[in-house]
Amino acid sequence: MSSATSRSSSFIPPGSKREKAAKNMTAAAKAIQAIARPLMAILVWMLPLVISYCRFLHTTWKKIPYDASTFLIGVVFCFFGGLYPTVFAAIQAAKHSGVTTVRKAVSA
Repeated sequence: MSSATSRSSSFIPPGSKREKAAKNMTAAAKAIQAIARPLMAILVWMLPLVISYCRFLHTTWKKIPYDASTFLIGVVFCFFGGLYPTVFAAIQAAKHSGVTTVRKAVSA
């Protein structure tokens, strides 16, 4: 044990609620680490693939004519299920709240 650990443990009486809480927190941290470590490894592996796929989709989307893109958006809206009104309302709200200003700011 280091001197800092022995000093800090001397302030916590053995068998107290704080000591039990510290042991429980240590066990919880180890359990979370056992789950988080593999998830982070998967994320690090998948992120470049997702980025390249999104770039491909973006370049493909930019090549599609305006009428075809409007048609595709309409088809997605039609077959979106029960969430169609919510999606349409969100898009209309974005249009009314200044989506063109946001597009200009992002593209600049």
